[in-house]
Amino acid sequence: IGRNIDEVLRSLRALQKSDDDGVAAPADWPNNEKFGDQVLLSPPGTEADAQDRKAEAADDDELNYYDWWFVTRDQ
Repeated sequence: IGRNIDEVLRSLRALQKSDDDGVAAPADWPNNEKFGDQVLLSPPGTEADAQDRKAEAADDDELNYYDWWFVTRDQ
């Protein structure tokens, strides 16, 4: 498929992380230019969930709240 083995292994680890933890891995994870090895949380399903996540992010140093749909955390 035109990829080297390091890229295949990196992609496999990202897919496993996503499957195991229910998160998304940004491009080039775990060496993303902006987020490093942080992962993305799934967007909340309701406005109430979005408000809860915002409050949770204010109390949790591991969560980085950018917007209601865009929250990262340390893996």
